[in-house]
Amino acid sequence: CRPTTTIVSGGKNHIRDYVASILEVDSSSNLPRPALLKARLKAVTKAISVAQIVKQAAAERGFSCTSKVELLGMREEGEQRREAPEMYIRLDFAASDRGGGA
Repeated sequence: CRPTTTIVSGGKNHIRDYVASILEVDSSSNLPRPALLKARLKAVTKAISVAQIVKQAAAERGFSCTSKVELLGMREEGEQRREAPEMYIRLDFAASDRGGGA
């Protein structure tokens, strides 16, 4: 698995840059390596967008992509409750069976 990719809401980090980085093919397996996206606060929606675009782009390139989402900090109380929400999205890739016809 590659290092965790932290998604940020502002700045010069465009969705297409995250997608391109995640979809880089590993020369030993001819598949992208599994990716773990981490996002907090406003970046959560951007992370969801990145994951959905990666899944679509992977399908177009002949890979299947599965995801697992973990949302933390939603039950926090007190002053820190707005700072606590954090999301992790794991993306795993496999060769897609595009062969069968009707």
